[in-house]
Amino acid sequence: MRLESGPWRAELSPEEGAAFVALEHEGRPILAPLAGRDPNSTPAGAFWMLPWTNRLDGGRFPWAGATHVFPLTHPQEGNALHGLSRLAPWQVEEQGAAVAVLTQSLARGPFHYHARLRVALGPEGLRRP
Repeated sequence: MRLESGPWRAELSPEEGAAFVALEHEGRPILAPLAGRDPNSTPAGAFWMLPWTNRLDGGRFPWAGATHVFPLTHPQEGNALHGLSRLAPWQVEEQGAAVAVLTQSLARGPFHYHARLRVALGPEGLRRP
């Protein structure tokens, strides 16, 4: 999915956690482009961190008397890193030339959410809704 406004261009991949594949200003990369790489295994691009940021040691999350275990995204470090939303597709609700709205629902362990993501470009770059 491609968005453009003035000197800005963004490309997102809804099927790969709505990751930023590219973000450019006047043809210059602001983010290192994914260029076909997996957004979950490279420092290029950018992805959304839901329902947690940072690390869950051993993938374990204690909550309300139970310990929930999540997949280790960095097995060499023994961590589940930066949530689950990046591992699942997002649905495109709206798409225009410079604006896209994506949604994702998740029910796993103690996390039950419905997220709505609005990405908009303006002459100054990414803009608030």
